[in-house]
Amino acid sequence: RKEMAENEELMKIFKILEDQIDTETMRRLNRLYDIDKKEAADIAKEFLVEKGFIAP
Repeated sequence: RKEMAENEELMKIFKILEDQIDTETMRRLNRLYDIDKKEAADIAKEFLVEKGFIAP
């Protein structure tokens, strides 16, 4: 965690995403990983596309 906190670019990205993930969204993302057994990278990509941060 310390290394992450010291990475300014990464912290900027986390700050942008911070307001995008509410409790219900986090539950949905966790369910996709824990129950549906989807790959974390796929879940993250789908979320970022859904929010308009990246192109499909």
